[in-house]
Amino acid sequence: MGLQTVAEQLAGFFRKYGVNAVAAWPCETWEAGGEPVATVELKRWEGGPAGLKDYLGERWNEEKQAWEELYGSRAKFTFAIGLYSTTAADCLLLMEKIAGVLQQKRPDGLTVQSLTCGETKYDRETGRFLRQAELTGQAFVYAAADESGVFLTFEVRGELNP
Repeated sequence: MGLQTVAEQLAGFFRKYGVNAVAAWPCETWEAGGEPVATVELKRWEGGPAGLKDYLGERWNEEKQAWEELYGSRAKFTFAIGLYSTTAADCLLLMEKIAGVLQQKRPDGLTVQSLTCGETKYDRETGRFLRQAELTGQAFVYAAADESGVFLTFEVRGELNP
């Protein structure tokens, strides 16, 4: 999984729990004048080592009956969330809905650290009201390698469970 799909997965997480959400990039279309919508964009990614030379250890692969080495890094993600609606009040309600979902559930692989938002303003470009929000979280980005040293896949995990 590449970093470009992280925002798409977060938008999918919100949709799963009843929030109308789309990834901002690649630009998904949403109907102007329709129901309130949240756009999700990966704003910032900060990575750092999680182990010596990014080596995290080994895990047993039951399916292959073989050991896999894990390599990765600790990452801090910041998502920009645009809350769009035809009324300012609905922007606030959408923010409350997102906050409620995050109080009950957690996106797979992401430890949420904060959710903040600014004031609601009218956005002339979209003809809607807009409230900008920001979600920060921490995860591990890691890859498993088989015994030959070939990387098998990259994953994002909030906690490392080899």
